[in-house]
Amino acid sequence: MENMAIFGIMLWDAVYVNISDELAATCHSMRKIICRELNSYYEENEKSSSRFFETLDIMNMAERAEHKCQEEIELCGIYNFEVDEDMRNMVMWEKY
Repeated sequence: MENMAIFGIMLWDAVYVNISDELAATCHSMRKIICRELNSYYEENEKSSSRFFETLDIMNMAERAEHKCQEEIELCGIYNFEVDEDMRNMVMWEKY
């Protein structure tokens, strides 16, 4: 359940560039629904109340890891280390 919630929250991320205001509102609504369902899941299964916040913290860790990968790709360019162009495009895309 936790993994599905994390993937759902990542899928409905509203900070991507070039999306309409209507789609951004839908993304926010879906994220609220997922968080509410995840919280209910924890209450039903008598999990620790901090578990909900620990699960959501995974999103921050994923964001930091993404930035770290982008920094590493930039360093490869500085030191003339050859990086596959498809990998570079995958890591260096503009999310915001």
